[in-house]
This record gives sequence, structure tokens and C-alpha cells, in this order.
Amino acid sequence: MSIKAIGIGGGVADMLVNIDKLPTFNQGARLLMQSYQYGGKVPSGMAALGRLGVPCAMIGVVGDDSLGHAQLRDYQRNGVNTDHMVIDADGTTPMCMVLSDRQGSRNIIFNGQFCRKLTVEDLDEQFIKSAQVLLLSSHGEAEIQAAKWMREAGGKVAFDADGYSEKIESMIPYVDAFIPSEFYYEARYQGLPLREALQDIVARGAETAIITLGDKGLVGLSHGEYFELPAHKVDVVDTTGTGDVFHGSFLYGMLAGWSAQESARLSSAVSAIKCMSIGGRAGLPTYEIVRRYLDTGEIDLAWMKQREAFYSQSFDAQV
Repeated sequence: MSIKAIGIGGGVADMLVNIDKLPTFNQGARLLMQSYQYGGKVPSGMAALGRLGVPCAMIGVVGDDSLGHAQLRDYQRNGVNTDHMVIDADGTTPMCMVLSDRQGSRNIIFNGQFCRKLTVEDLDEQFIKSAQVLLLSSHGEAEIQAAKWMREAGGKVAFDADGYSEKIESMIPYVDAFIPSEFYYEARYQGLPLREALQDIVARGAETAIITLGDKGLVGLSHGEYFELPAHKVDVVDTTGTGDVFHGSFLYGMLAGWSAQESARLSSAVSAIKCMSIGGRAGLPTYEIVRRYLDTGEIDLAWMKQREAFYSQSFDAQV
């Protein structure tokens, strides 16, 4: 089966702890859940897309260590091809410790980047051009070249702009769907009305602009049409990876030829369901699960309990 979507980005191993409410100084808390998963903006996005049933692939660098190889297995477990991943013989897979609570808050401790960066030489031009959609979250030379190749071949590029920087701004001319977070919006536009911010992004080259606003929903502008969508009301366990999952799921609609609003509606539902479990992987639904939720508001969580049980095992035990 040919690959339809490709993601380029770096992944991490996530050690996750979930409690009722984040404690203040010198306070304790009761452990509700713990889990051993994998994260990263594009990696979790592609895992979400793979779970939706889309043939997709990751390109990135992992360390030649137990966590790196376990991460590759987890991509495959979630339907993501890893044939073009790069194993850094001298690299160490980075790790995050994530403390989240049922109020939607989280703290993340990250130990840094210990693998080499992806280079243009690591990329297979024909492989990238053979796909239809590319998901990016960074602005390195490899990402820019991949975006150029994708668009040369008539494909589409989506970009996850979680935070603001001038370098991220430079990616807009290479992107069809530019999807920033509320943190990007606040830093870049500083109070400018949301609709005007969207118009500015589109004026600089993006076909579609969507600003995600957490529990306030989202706003978007595509082909001159402005739209707003509210957030889904679910019992939140953990918001880790919510934005990552949204961006990956959005590619489903892009590939299907849906409108940006219809694509965002699906993405919002996938992200909401994900929030009902710990981490960025355990709560990823299949297309059938999310379709039923959108059509009826119903969701059977038996599958989620099974995935939670699997990810409650240590990294080494996940075989």
C-alpha cells in the first residue's frame, strides 16, 4: 500500500504521571495513572493518522539505544511506516517526564537533544514526492527542502506552529495549511482580533490558517471562508499531545478532499477523545470510533482501557 502522508520531526520517550490536581510547594498528591509512551509534535500526529487508517510514514532521527528501537516499534504498532527513519549510532533517545492533572494542566521536564539533526542528505526525494501530504513542525534545511519537493510534486504541506519564532514565520510561504496554537497567536499578534490574524497568515502564502485555542475551540480561514468550532466537552484525564494529535488528524481531511472546517471538526474530535486517557498515544481512536462519536456522541472506552494497560508496562516490556 502506497504511503499517502509523511511526517518529519523528532520523537521522545515520555514517562507520564497523572494526578487529580497539580500540587503547590511542599504539597503531595495521589497517583491516579502512570504510563510509558512516546511523544513529539509530528510523531504523535502521525501516530494519530496511522490509527485513523491512513498509510503514513515518519522521517526523523532516533538513537541507537533501547528507547530508540522501542520508539520505532511503537510507530509501527500505530500504523506508521519507519523505513525512512534514521538511526544515529552515536545518539541517545531523548526523554520527557510529564506530570499532568485532571484540570487540564501539565508540567514537562525534558532532558535535551542527544541525536544529530536530520539533514537534506537523509531525505529520499522520490519517496517524499510520491506522497500527497507532508506534516512539519520545524524549520531546518531538511524540512524546507522536503516542503519544496512536496509542492513541486503537487502535494500539500501542513505546519504545526506550537510556538512563535521568526524562523517559523519563514515557513509560511512553503505551507498550504498553517495551524498555530494560541501561544503562537498571543506572541505574534498580541491582541489583534483573531480573524485579522488569520487574514494576515493567509495573505503571506498559506491556503488555510487555523488557530487552535485549547478549551475555547478554534477559528479558521480557508479559501475566503471564516469558521469557528467549539471544543468538545469530555472528561479530561490528560491534555498531553492534544495539539500534536489535532495536526496529524487534520491530514485525514486534507487527503479526503474535505473542507478545512470539516477536517478541523474531525481533528477536534480525535483530540478530545485522546484527552480522555493519559499521554499522547493511549487514547488515539480509530476512524470508526471517532466517526461514531461525531454522529452519535457515544464512545465505548473498552479499547482505550486495553491500550492503557499496554502502555502501563515499562518501555522494555512493550513488545
